[in-house]
Amino acid sequence: MQRPRVIISVIAAAVLATAAAATAGAPPAVAGAGAGAGAGGLVGTVRDTCGVPVRDATIVVYPSDLSGSEVARTSTGTAGRFRVPALEAGSYTILIDRDGWSEWAPGRITDPAGATTYRVVAGHTTRANSVVTAAGVIAGRVTAPHGGPAGGIRVTVEGPSASAWDTVTAAGGTYSMSLPPGTGYTVSFTNGELTQYSPRTLDRAQARQYTVTSGRVTRVSERLLPPAVLTGRLVDESGNPVAGAQVGVSIAATAGFASATTGPDGRYRLDTMPPGDVTILFTTPDGREQWAHQKTSSDQADLFTLALGTITTVDETLLPLTSPALRGRGAA
Repeated sequence: MQRPRVIISVIAAAVLATAAAATAGAPPAVAGAGAGAGAGGLVGTVRDTCGVPVRDATIVVYPSDLSGSEVARTSTGTAGRFRVPALEAGSYTILIDRDGWSEWAPGRITDPAGATTYRVVAGHTTRANSVVTAAGVIAGRVTAPHGGPAGGIRVTVEGPSASAWDTVTAAGGTYSMSLPPGTGYTVSFTNGELTQYSPRTLDRAQARQYTVTSGRVTRVSERLLPPAVLTGRLVDESGNPVAGAQVGVSIAATAGFASATTGPDGRYRLDTMPPGDVTILFTTPDGREQWAHQKTSSDQADLFTLALGTITTVDETLLPLTSPALRGRGAA
């Protein structure tokens, strides 16, 4: 399922505080509407320019002069219908929000100054149908480095104006996202700690820009780059495996962090790492900290360089508790 990230349009951002969760079926319950006797209401159907009912759109009702906060919100059902009962008599405008991009009723209006005013009369229901711009779609299939579907891969589409949407590939490696029509979209794929951009580049500046067309599908498939692998074994000063230790890897290129836990044999493994320099911190179950190789502070830690498609092994032996370095840090 696609999930929008911080992506309400500039217009909606001025007036729409949050996106409401929609439910399928008939028009859901309305939040905010609570007028008493003599109230009126709004009903309507939302379709797109391809004639398809728009389900799960958030409907937000404002005073027509936008002088106050929203007075009600609901969402469209499976047939695109919505209903807002119990509104005080007056004039209103309606915002239709879909996954972080929005238009004003009766559709295809992004400037609230151009929105139609709907008059609600006591004892009557005003109809407010809308035809909104049909979404475009970016869809494709992600495959593993050596073929075969890649499920569970995070796919992120970034558009102009700092907008972004993301989803996760299905078991078969497929994904699909509905997006507002426009240009300048980039698509990235995140496999563990490794993020690449279409087509198969680690450099965001080299990412291809895609155009999304209303009512059409843009195909963006990708084969994953072979990740770097980091593995090793942690033992104590006597050569015994240290189980349950936390392995923290600081990634210089991304300022990111990855972690693993040593198994009963003291071994750890991180299978989806980016290339570049890393430092490695080992924290034992009893709280001892040590950076590879046998360093007691991060500024002394060795740098290890990872490369795509290769396995880097970093074994570590804990310093004895009698080590001068540990005594200097207050160890018993």
